[in-house]
Amino acid sequence: MRVLLSAVFFLLLSIPVSAESIKIRVLNIYHPKSLEALQLNTAEKIKVRYVKGDNIEIISNNEKIITKQYLLNSGSYGEYEIRLNGKGYIYKGKVMFFVPPAEKEAGVIVEMDMEDYVAASLDGELEGVYSHPESDKALAVAIRTYAEKNRQRHGYYDLCDLTHCQRLNGRPELKKQSNIKAAFETRGIILKDKQGKPADIYFSGCCGGKSESAGNVWRGENNIKSVVRCGSASGDFCEKHIFYRWEKKIKASEIRSVVKGSMGERISGSIDFMTGDTSPGGNVRVIKIKHKKGIIEMAADRFISAYGKKYGWANIPSRKFTVTKKGSDFILKGQGAGHGCGLCLAGAYALALKGFSYQDILKFYYPGMPE
Repeated sequence: MRVLLSAVFFLLLSIPVSAESIKIRVLNIYHPKSLEALQLNTAEKIKVRYVKGDNIEIISNNEKIITKQYLLNSGSYGEYEIRLNGKGYIYKGKVMFFVPPAEKEAGVIVEMDMEDYVAASLDGELEGVYSHPESDKALAVAIRTYAEKNRQRHGYYDLCDLTHCQRLNGRPELKKQSNIKAAFETRGIILKDKQGKPADIYFSGCCGGKSESAGNVWRGENNIKSVVRCGSASGDFCEKHIFYRWEKKIKASEIRSVVKGSMGERISGSIDFMTGDTSPGGNVRVIKIKHKKGIIEMAADRFISAYGKKYGWANIPSRKFTVTKKGSDFILKGQGAGHGCGLCLAGAYALALKGFSYQDILKFYYPGMPE
């Protein structure tokens, strides 16, 4: 096997990206040390492996290349499969491998045409459920708007493929022609704020009957009416969602572990777990943990994120909940899935079934937007 120093490498930060494309880091949740990649409909395959420091090893056609960064197929735009842990993930765009700063793994960035990204994100966000042509188009506009608003959110790339930004899982079984159509039929359309810039908007799986502005929940810019009732006299539009109403149990030992891991504070003895500041729509902003030495206050986002990483995201589906104590455990009774801001996917689907156009759906969930 012949060993070469990289003949094909690039400076990641200096890649010119057109306004119509966007850079997405993918698969970093798995912290890959090695993976395989190939262009679809070709037999050529390469292997990528993290080596040491900021170097990766590329093996292709019996040649080994040691480099810091690498463009697959010389940066050609195409449809590629990346194989990791026995699974294949398909992405359309330009695929780049590199070692992320301060990380010892093989990072992957896909530079995608915006409309290809919107279609792929629809695949990930919907996962084949709550799909209707009009609600799909409404979500396509929301996805595109969020992407434009949050360019360079991660510095050297724009967005990640997780719910921290927008889901892009690359699973081939979830790819749908209807999502490509929804992106195409709304191509270039975004929601704008009063200054004519991409609006600061959000969407979630299920709002639990009340959708509210990001400004309410995170005390930031408030682009829409404070709270939108996601329903009518006959009931809430999202009431068929699995997490429309939910009940979960968390243990005192789990709370202690989360607080210690996230804040470095050790809690001993009995505790009480309480909600603090709450938004007008019912989103808990602050968690309070009372113990023998006092009360610890923690941002609800921080607690739920740390708890989800350790014990599973579905165990606290949203921040809309009340708490009651049962022995040494705590019972959370809640509503909805996700942050409950902006467009509600389950509610938008119900509105589409009632005959709402995608424009009507967007006006319903973002009523403060300029015409």
